[in-house]
Amino acid sequence: MRKSKKVFLIVGLPLLLFMIFITIIYHVLNSLWFITIAVVMLLAMYRKERKYITLTKLAFVLFLWFVFLCWNPLHWPDQIYRRMNKGSLITPNAQCIADLNITFYSSSVFNGPYNRSTIQGQLDMLSDIQYFLYSPNYNDDDWINYTYDFFQYPGIFDHVPTPEEVLENRQDDCDGIAVVTVSLLVRLGYEAYVAESDSHWWTYVNIYGEDLNSSVRGKTHTVVYLNWWEEIGEPYLIFNQTAIILMQPLYVSWWDQMTESYYGELIQKYALEGDENLEPLLTTPIFIVILPFALLALGLIFSFGIGFPRKYPKARMYLANMLLASVSIAAILFTIVFLPSNLLILTNFLLLGGIGILAFVIERDYLTKWIWKPEK
Repeated sequence: MRKSKKVFLIVGLPLLLFMIFITIIYHVLNSLWFITIAVVMLLAMYRKERKYITLTKLAFVLFLWFVFLCWNPLHWPDQIYRRMNKGSLITPNAQCIADLNITFYSSSVFNGPYNRSTIQGQLDMLSDIQYFLYSPNYNDDDWINYTYDFFQYPGIFDHVPTPEEVLENRQDDCDGIAVVTVSLLVRLGYEAYVAESDSHWWTYVNIYGEDLNSSVRGKTHTVVYLNWWEEIGEPYLIFNQTAIILMQPLYVSWWDQMTESYYGELIQKYALEGDENLEPLLTTPIFIVILPFALLALGLIFSFGIGFPRKYPKARMYLANMLLASVSIAAILFTIVFLPSNLLILTNFLLLGGIGILAFVIERDYLTKWIWKPEK
């Protein structure tokens, strides 16, 4: 058996199976991203005579990327379990939700009693619940204050919390707000779901009443979205404690994700305007140090992962690939920062194209061959 095949079976295949597993259990957004990145890199790196090495390197690079985003393995078990069992995130019978229910009815936001036999009565109640838990402006009076995951859970990207964790800290991002809202609404008897679309989790509620003309299941029916705005679009999937429902074909979700401008808007906002939740970081010299190191870390992942198992005669050849990757990523981000708003839909294509070109160049040693002729 060839050595490359042995390495693939011992190292590459387990890593590849692990990454396939992570891809499957992740929510639609990240699953589609992982698949697209993997395909782009495979096409860029593939050479028939090196197919086993290519597959091993692909698995290795994807795993390094996963570790870069989720570098604290202590979070892996609970995050994997929660993504495998999304229904476990909705806990209407938990004591914290029972206490939250009592708190809502005794709060100044409560404007009941509500006539829940009508659509308008339920809309009034849902509006009050939304403003009790969080407001569109996320102010200090909200029961849940909006904050980014990496401030609360260092070492894990896109942490998925339980309602207990959110209510204990009284802060989280969109996914924490969604699981608490849905848990409370289900306890109150609503048919509520967590909805996922375009980098956002929000609340999807079916309500029934006597004041609608259309009929569903013998009842008049409409759908209400909470913590949603028009740019978010329609949900890719919805779930609660009993069901997971795909709302549109996966290829439609993939295209929606590829052509949405969220990441471009995010990059421009942080680069040009800053963010109140990140202000302490953005206004200190620490940020100036963190960004170059983050770019070098990404460069190291690409250069080492794709270049493996090269044995260059000079250390500066490794450095050349690492700097190439770092500068390329910085150039892509710089380009996105100054894209006109109507071209931000190209953000994801720029990112994927840059990754593909980078993988192609490093795999074939174009830079090192151009600068220093490798010794034989």
